[in-house]
Formats: sequence, structure tokens, C-alpha cells
Amino acid sequence: VSTQSTGTPLSLFRNKMLKRLCTFPAHEDRVWHIDWSPDGCYLASCGSDQKIRLWNFQEKTEDNKSKELVAKEVDVLDGQHTRTIRRLAWSLDSSYLAAASFDSTVSIWQKRSGKLECIATLEGHENEVKSISWNSTGTLFATCSRDKSVWVWEMESDREFECLAVLQGHTQDVKAVRWHPTEDILASCSYDNSIKLWREDSDGDEWECFDTLNSHTSTVWDISWIQSYLVSCSDDKTIKFWEPINVKGKMKYHNTITLQGDHSRVIYSIDCSLSPHDSTISPFPLIISGSADNSICVYSPEDQSGESSSSTSDGVKAAVRYTRSIKQEQAHQTDVNCVRWHPSVKSRFASCSDDGTITVWQFQD
Repeated sequence: VSTQSTGTPLSLFRNKMLKRLCTFPAHEDRVWHIDWSPDGCYLASCGSDQKIRLWNFQEKTEDNKSKELVAKEVDVLDGQHTRTIRRLAWSLDSSYLAAASFDSTVSIWQKRSGKLECIATLEGHENEVKSISWNSTGTLFATCSRDKSVWVWEMESDREFECLAVLQGHTQDVKAVRWHPTEDILASCSYDNSIKLWREDSDGDEWECFDTLNSHTSTVWDISWIQSYLVSCSDDKTIKFWEPINVKGKMKYHNTITLQGDHSRVIYSIDCSLSPHDSTISPFPLIISGSADNSICVYSPEDQSGESSSSTSDGVKAAVRYTRSIKQEQAHQTDVNCVRWHPSVKSRFASCSDDGTITVWQFQD
């Protein structure tokens, strides 16, 4: 199903706008990535200045009406990397922060006495490390690189780190990895236009690719999970939804929805909120995207009351459809590199850009 995102959003999201709660200079050059700690206490950012910065936010009220946020830099983590830090990821318990760098290494930081300290620098990739992701239990994390490989690491109890598997399957630079929210299924996306899904084999001895998704026509830049659904964005300016379908006893992912026409340039970042905005209206969460066209889009489930569900060309029915509810033109002065939902404050998210700034956004009527 391909759509121009012209459906009717659920009533809750009609006539909504985005409010800038704060915009602030964050790094000396472009800001590549941001990630909220799952406990909501910090926003971590990284960039081409080879630094990680930690931010928290204080809310103030002006004129007893409008609420504003004030960003405060609480720490700068420096000295571990010699080139751009491309991506960050917090462990689910907010105790560890991992950073992936163009210097081919990964640094692991642990929270001790309220401060983050580097406890390990991991080597192994032959080229730039592009992305990193923790699994739901915090025992495994994955990295990917320009060297076309995906590595699965295990964190042992004595803070030692072991590489469990080197996954070779992509034929080009691997852009991002993301773990399934509850299962040890890993998704990776690449410059080779594909997405691959990985898991341990039935014997638990080896990791295997159990599905390859090939619907995009150009580089797949980012991926995110909605429960067991996968969402991807690409240089082909589309967002695709992938639904797991049991085919003869084997789980396969089908492209059930393609959204296009909302961004005029490459879509660099996609993120799904952790929970529905209002579960009484829809069990599905909201989605945000950030693009090289300087804009941000917010997608909500369509109002499908009285409509039959749509289906793909091979007869697979889409369980839900999404439509664009909001488009924020000129969200930044230049490319929007990353967008990420706040883990606990509904309708709040952050974005970062090549313009060196971070903005925190909130819905308003």
C-alpha cells in the first residue's frame, strides 16, 4: 500500500501544532545524534567535535501561562575519541551510555556516584562505527560500521565485553542497528538499500539472518520498532512499515505501508514513541521523522472508522495506517539529523541538526 499521507488523522491530532520549548547551541559543529536516558533525566548529544554532552531541563512559567524549558549542560564527556562521535545509546536502566565513533571504536560509560565514567573502549571494526543499540535486558548490544559488518557484544558481570558474533550480510556501509523492544531480534539497515533481521539460530550457537527486506530503492538511513512492527526511512524519501507475518511456520516481514510525498529530500531519522498517546483512541504510538529538507513530520494512526483494512499486492492486510498530522517546515536552519521522543513526557521530543543546535518540541492546540 503506497499513500501520499492524505488520510484523516484521529480526532486527537487534528489541528495540532508544534511549539518550540527551547532551542540552544549544543556543539561546536554539527550535532549528529541525541538520545534520552530511559529514566528521562538526561538528553545525551554527540557531534563532530568528538564530545558527548549531557543536558537536563528545568521548566519555567512566564506570565503565569506559557511554559518554557531551560537547557542546562550538566557534563561533557571528552578525550576518548579522536574523530566524530556518530551515535549514542543508553541502556534500558540508564546506567550505561555507549558511543560509536568514526575512529573505529566504541566507548562504554557507566554511571558512578551520579557521574558517567568511561569503563571500556572496544576495538574491532575496520572502519567508522555508525550506530549502536542495547537489547531490552542490557546484556547485549550491537554495533555496525562502514566495514559492512554488524557485531553483537555481550556485557559480562565483571564489566568485561565479549564479541559473540560478527554478522556479514550487507554489501555496503551499515547505517543503523536497532533491537526489538522485547525480543533478541536485531534489525540493521544499509547503504545497500536493504534491511536485515538477525537472531540466534535454534541451537543458540550462531547468529543468522532470517529475513532481508528489499523494498527501498536507495540507502536506508534509520529504523525503529513499533511493538513487533518495523519502520524505516530512506534516501528514496519514503517511510515504510513492515509487519511480521507467519508464512508456513516462518516469520517474515512484509511492507504493508509506504508513506511518500511528505519530505522533499532524504529522510535521515525515524522514531516511534514508546507508548500510545492515548490508548483509548488507538493502541499504536506516534512517529516522527527528520529530513535533509530541514523539516520534521509527525505521523499518527489514521481514522479508519467505517473503512475496510488495506492490503498489499500479495494479499497481506495492513493492521493500521498512518497519516501525517503535522509538518514543521524549517525546524532547523539545515539538515535534521536525528529526532527522538521523550521516554515519559507524552507529545515531547527533541531534534538536532547540522546547524549545531538542539530543539525540544511539544504539541499544542
